[in-house]
Amino acid sequence: MRPIYANSYRPPDSETMDRCACGRTKRKTDALCHSCEVEAGEKARRAAQGADLLANETETMRTILELAGMSPEHMDARLDLIPAGIASAVPQEARETLEAGKTPPSGFGLAGTTGAGKSMAVAALVSAYMRARVREHAPTMGNRILSARPPIRWEDWPLAVAWMRDNVDKAGARVERLQDVPLLVLDDLGAERRVKASYEEEFGAEKLDLILHGRRLRKLPTIWTANLGSEALRERYGARAFSRLVGSNPCIAWINSPDLRMARPRQD
Repeated sequence: MRPIYANSYRPPDSETMDRCACGRTKRKTDALCHSCEVEAGEKARRAAQGADLLANETETMRTILELAGMSPEHMDARLDLIPAGIASAVPQEARETLEAGKTPPSGFGLAGTTGAGKSMAVAALVSAYMRARVREHAPTMGNRILSARPPIRWEDWPLAVAWMRDNVDKAGARVERLQDVPLLVLDDLGAERRVKASYEEEFGAEKLDLILHGRRLRKLPTIWTANLGSEALRERYGARAFSRLVGSNPCIAWINSPDLRMARPRQD
């Protein structure tokens, strides 16, 4: 007499049922179990989405770079248009690592005259970094790559400070995010509006110190640009923040150049 099982469950019939490669039960006539069929379908769907994203790479990149905080102006940057003086100054290891879509072990800084091309050079490196990552991960992530938080954050520092001043209740959350992001770009350090005379009381200096302290503890790289030299940066942010900035992310060059914004049209 056939036994009665709770909830009408019946054990697999060895003549019609088998085990899937994943270990789950499946019919012998089926190549995969139901769960694996669903997973395979989802994988194929994401691969198709990834192919579409790569076929429209320019639009895909602009969407992701916007999520990362980059302005439309900087999205036009290209590696082949980096000024020769800056290109030769960027550490070769950092450039090769970024172009391969990997996060460099340490950051660096570019300081120099206004309009020398520092921000556009960093933007070109960041774009190459994200393009390599998109090409690697789009086939498996599909459209999720457009909604996932990018592994990089571009912060126009004067705008960031102004936003945190106007949204003090949300400033702490923003600082925490910048402490944790795998790769951070701080563009135009020292250009924010200064309110207090000393760095101990200055809002921007306080937030910068917190961000750099958190990133130093986490051993995360920061790439930065500034129009100020070392002594001016030290006076602006204080010895402690300055040490945290250049100690982990040294200034690799002082770029002395005519204002390229006036000398040539915008990159396209």
